[in-house]
Amino acid sequence: NLESLARIFNGDESEVHKRMVVMTGDGCSTIQGGDGGVIVMFKQNNPRLLQVHCNPHKFALVLGDAAREEPFIVFDQELRQLASHFKLSVKRKDAFGQAQSDMGLKVLVLLKRAVT
Repeated sequence: NLESLARIFNGDESEVHKRMVVMTGDGCSTIQGGDGGVIVMFKQNNPRLLQVHCNPHKFALVLGDAAREEPFIVFDQELRQLASHFKLSVKRKDAFGQAQSDMGLKVLVLLKRAVT
């Protein structure tokens, strides 16, 4: 909140508005909303403030929309099954690493799937 930011400048809220040049957000109305969004309120005190949509989040939204299509749903399910296959067995995980090594590839480790 603004009070927390103002503490950085010894409680001077006007200093926050002077120094802030860019704000980024995920596109939700709370942050970027037309009338009451945080960025709109900051722009009242600093009209030069730039508003930038967070590109990684935008990319995640695009991928989420694409994943709703049938081919991607099947692909996602197959990837989950593949990851589970190797994750649930130390022998299979070691064999997977050895196969990568035998092919001259960098040995990669399967990580937990992230949901954004």
